[in-house]
Amino acid sequence: MIIVRPSGRSFKVVGEADMVFNPVMLLPTRRAGYPELGVWRRGYPDGGHEVAISYNGLRYALRETNQLSRDACRMTGRTLIHREDRGCPVL
Repeated sequence: MIIVRPSGRSFKVVGEADMVFNPVMLLPTRRAGYPELGVWRRGYPDGGHEVAISYNGLRYALRETNQLSRDACRMTGRTLIHREDRGCPVL
């Protein structure tokens, strides 16, 4: 997934995350003035869990911790891309 923000008449890449899947949520929390995103991340041994992608002042980066994995069921926000959506741009 590539995360962009408007920059003049074009866009600037402010983050990339691999191995993340739908749904993509806009979370109510913010880091360094930017909203956090919630995504599904596949992995072992649990088969997958939700993680937050946070802005660190320069770029968006995965913020994955044991606590976050335990709290994933509490992750709520506005869904930008639903689980069943395929290849849709969000502008």
